[in-house]
Amino acid sequence: MRFPTIAQDTTPTADGTVTRFISPEVRNKSWFNPTRPVIFVNGMLNTGADHRASAEALSLMLGCPVIGVYNKKDGFWADLFQCLSDKARLTSIQTSNVNHNTNWIAFFDEVWKKQRETRPTLSKADFANEMLAGNAAAQSLFALLIGQPGGMLGTPIYCHSQGNLVTSNALSAVTVVQGAGSVRGLEVNSFGS
Repeated sequence: MRFPTIAQDTTPTADGTVTRFISPEVRNKSWFNPTRPVIFVNGMLNTGADHRASAEALSLMLGCPVIGVYNKKDGFWADLFQCLSDKARLTSIQTSNVNHNTNWIAFFDEVWKKQRETRPTLSKADFANEMLAGNAAAQSLFALLIGQPGGMLGTPIYCHSQGNLVTSNALSAVTVVQGAGSVRGLEVNSFGS
């Protein structure tokens, strides 16, 4: 799995686009810190322009660059269906300990090992990324966090509405790949859940 390409100060149009934003108002402020980025994932019914405006406002408010992961608007019902299917996809893995009397990380490892019998070069990260299929924003955030080189795991995350589910799923994928301690202490700011 590769680290995503990060666009610079452009309005995203494709689902899962990753863009670095800096508010034009904050660039020359003495309190602007260009070396301390945060990650932002928008919610339902946001256009690319909405995403950009929110990311730039967050940049101004925090005095830092914002790495935006665009969760594309597909309409209320389509976005709601995506939320429900995303929730169902990872809930089955996370609750597998109830049915199999084991923890969900161990259950993921067993399923991954079984897949490697027919796909011997399949990495754990690539398998987890496939688990996120159907949501390009979740896949992009996952790749942004642990993709090589330069994964951004440890960077504070700000997420709104459906962006909370996107973030939760990406962090669940990080956990099954790198272990429960990998997300311990991570700062996640959740709005409009």
